[in-house]
Amino acid sequence: MMKVKLLLTSCFKRYADGEDFLEVKVPEGSGVEDVLRKSGIPFDEVGFVHSDGKLKRMSEIVGDSEELKVFTRIIGG
Repeated sequence: MMKVKLLLTSCFKRYADGEDFLEVKVPEGSGVEDVLRKSGIPFDEVGFVHSDGKLKRMSEIVGDSEELKVFTRIIGG
């Protein structure tokens, strides 16, 4: 099993009892989507995810101890 850290912005902190991050354990070969599914964060609330300043696709495989920053959808008008 790998540990992946989700760095949470704004409203996502409610999924971590107000904390700024969640640590999620997933099997090797898991993708961003797998990590989000395990975290309990609904996909329809996620705008994008990045790691080391680079956009991550939902299908991209994550590494052990990787940090993913999760952002909400942009809403405006």
